[in-house]
Amino acid sequence: KLGMSVTELESRLEAGDTISVIAYEKGLSAEQFTTLMQEARSLALQQAVSNGKITQQQADWMSQRGAGMMGGPAGTGAGRGAGGYNAACPYAVQP
Repeated sequence: KLGMSVTELESRLEAGDTISVIAYEKGLSAEQFTTLMQEARSLALQQAVSNGKITQQQADWMSQRGAGMMGGPAGTGAGRGAGGYNAACPYAVQP
């Protein structure tokens, strides 16, 4: 969805870029980025269940508590930085 290979993405992340910066540079809106991250999280949980790393019950629990992702339950603002604000995120709304 970012229009790059896994190797390219890993290289950027290893170089210090964040996934939000990469997505922003690729032209994703904040809504598209949130959807992308939710889909990736869901797929990762499904894969962990398939691989026997976690149970379906654990995956369901994690899904229910990760609705807001990237910082905590939806609407809590419990993220990185003071009050959930992360200045390094290009999608962050400045307080």
